[in-house]
Amino acid sequence: MFYVGSAEPQIGTRVVPSFYGPMKLSTVFEKEKEMKQLSILFTLIVLSSLSQAEIYIDEGDFYPSYLQVFNDTAIMTGGTITENLYLKDDSHGGIYGGYIGKFLVLDDTSDASMHGGHVVEGISSPEDGRFNWYGGTIEGEIRSGWYNSPSCFSYHKIYGYDFKIDGEAVMDFILTTQRPSGHLTGFLQDGTAIDNDYAIYGGSTIELVEVVPEPATLLLLGLGVPMLSGFRRRR
Repeated sequence: MFYVGSAEPQIGTRVVPSFYGPMKLSTVFEKEKEMKQLSILFTLIVLSSLSQAEIYIDEGDFYPSYLQVFNDTAIMTGGTITENLYLKDDSHGGIYGGYIGKFLVLDDTSDASMHGGHVVEGISSPEDGRFNWYGGTIEGEIRSGWYNSPSCFSYHKIYGYDFKIDGEAVMDFILTTQRPSGHLTGFLQDGTAIDNDYAIYGGSTIELVEVVPEPATLLLLGLGVPMLSGFRRRR
């Protein structure tokens, strides 16, 4: 079920029936305005059903505010969400493409895997969220847990290679609050560069999983060396 901002009634002095009971039409307008301010104009809310459904966000889809998913599965292969994508109440997410203008938020034991796409401000899992990152770009911070949730047990896994924290090679691949923040660099499994601050709270962790680069990435790396040497010889 979808809810989108409703049309504005015309302002007048006539008393009309409304959701709020009989009142002046101008008052109805003010109530509608208040509701829009609370919900943010054109916010799309996907409500849970008795069984989980799959919600597809495809190329050409456009959400001018944030999207909330409750106890469902969201598959994003394209499209644009201008603000946050919230996965709540044990929802599941698969990000293969598209653009999220702010945060991907995993709440209430929800989980997501990211293989492609672009997230601008970061990933956040405030309440026992689980996140697997294989590919795609996250520009901002990777947050496992939340500031005011000391009992939170979120779990992130990042699949890649050549991991470094603050410029130094990683020795311990399971990060906890013993090293609660830093700057992570390296490459994801698909060859995408990692260049992110991270933060860990409560009992949460970030696990760095070393994997062999995908064949296409290995081919590019292999071609790069002889091409570079040939370029130097020509000079």
